[in-house]
Amino acid sequence: MFGRRRRTIGEKIRRLFFYVILLVIAGSFIFFFVGKTEPAENIKWGVTYAKEYSNYLSLDWQKMYLSILDDLQVSHIRIAIPWKDIEREKDIFTFDDYHFMLKAAQERGVSVVPVIGHRTPRWPECHTPDWVVALSERELSERTLLLIEKEVNEFKQYDNISMWQVENEPLVKFFGRCPSIPADLLGREIERVKSLDGRPIMTTDSGEWGKWGKAAAQVDVLGVTMYRWVWNKFPKYFKYPFPSIFYARKAGMLKKEHPNLRVIGSELQMEPWLPERSYNDVPLDEQHITMNLTQFKENIEFAKNSGFDEHYLWGVEWWYWMKEVKGDDVFWEEAKNLWIQDEMITKE
Repeated sequence: MFGRRRRTIGEKIRRLFFYVILLVIAGSFIFFFVGKTEPAENIKWGVTYAKEYSNYLSLDWQKMYLSILDDLQVSHIRIAIPWKDIEREKDIFTFDDYHFMLKAAQERGVSVVPVIGHRTPRWPECHTPDWVVALSERELSERTLLLIEKEVNEFKQYDNISMWQVENEPLVKFFGRCPSIPADLLGREIERVKSLDGRPIMTTDSGEWGKWGKAAAQVDVLGVTMYRWVWNKFPKYFKYPFPSIFYARKAGMLKKEHPNLRVIGSELQMEPWLPERSYNDVPLDEQHITMNLTQFKENIEFAKNSGFDEHYLWGVEWWYWMKEVKGDDVFWEEAKNLWIQDEMITKE
């Protein structure tokens, strides 16, 4: 009898525990996936530009960059500065191309976010020089800090730099080809930048799979990705289930812990997600599975509905490639409307 009572009590406890877990799961789902936010107004729209990717597409990077400034007439641009483009040979630093970009943007009143460090936008994420491979973890840390110091001191003369982005998705371990780095390196990099210049510091995290908190703890601005259609080995092309409210609620929770933190969209998907192949190797019909004009427009509305007041669009190199190589300027022209509208609002 006593043993049966103990089993009955144990079963009740397990059943109660099971129901509590179900309630937590249901509550979390409702909180993050149900509801709407007030759409953001007066959004600052920008693009992310990677010179290295222009070269990969066999396109004139200077011509593309100036078209972004003068034809698209963007107001904000995030510029990837890969390590191997700055220090291809050890202790020989070359900054000329990035002075060209920063100066051209400054002359046109365009706000710039330089992305510095060893991990910068575009696959394979870490764009390190060949000589870095032989370094130990400790040596890699010291060379990264030296790189950061050189970059900030070289570029801080430009008053159109709105903030520094230190590393790109540095805590994302499931994507990219990167060397092993010490856990405390990001914090040391941020402190080094703070000691050299007083402008805000941003880092980024995966909007969909990152925890955000650790990345946000030491910065003024956290940038997060927003991807809609992606590719994986299985099930190939598929659409993420995350609604706009997911990003808004997650940001709201984070800002309760860090009241002065800004959360922005650092990488809004506006190009196809391809399986590690160049655009030149993938038929347009396949590219349009993950990005077409309808999806392009939907992603803009999706970003507005997140409530964030600043977004950097990902894919300007693809819009340009479509226009120049494929003779299709529909994406380029659709994107241009964002800054035309922005200019009209500014004049009002």
